[in-house]
Amino acid sequence: MADSVPAPHTSDVDPKDRPGSGAELVGDIRAAAARRGKTRDLRPLTRLAPYLWRQRVNGVFMLVFLVISAS
Repeated sequence: MADSVPAPHTSDVDPKDRPGSGAELVGDIRAAAARRGKTRDLRPLTRLAPYLWRQRVNGVFMLVFLVISAS
C-alpha cells in the first residue's frame, strides 16, 4: 500500500489577480447595502427599551466614568 499525498491545488490564475476573502466580503457588504433602502427610523431601537431599563444603574455608572475619563 503506497502512501500517496495529493498534489496541492494549482491554478493557472496568478494569486495576485484574485481578490482576497476580505475584498469579497467588502464587496458583498456593499452590494447588500445598495439593495437596502436608507431609512432614519429609530422605532426598531425601542424594542431594546426593556433591556436598557433593567440596566439603568449600569448606564448611570457608565456615563459617570465616561465623563471622568474624558476630563
